Amino acid sequence: MSDIPTLVLQGAFDEITPPDIGRLTASRLSRGYYREFAQVGHKVVDQSACGQTIAALFLDRPEVPPDDPCLAGKPARPTW
Repeated sequence: MSDIPTLVLQGAFDEITPPDIGRLTASRLSRGYYREFAQVGHKVVDQSACGQTIAALFLDRPEVPPDDPCLAGKPARPTW
């Protein structure tokens, strides 16, 4: 287990690395943070302004769990 702060950004539509893998990865890190984005594929930072914001917050202060109002109230997974 690593204690290095690690941010896992996951797209709900990721066809390369399914969200289950991202959740598992973050859960095995003592300072792993997992954020999932609905309507996004594999490249969260390229496809989501919210993802860019959260990544920037994390890089500025990796010791603080990265949260942003852009995720508030949004479902992590698409609902059909």
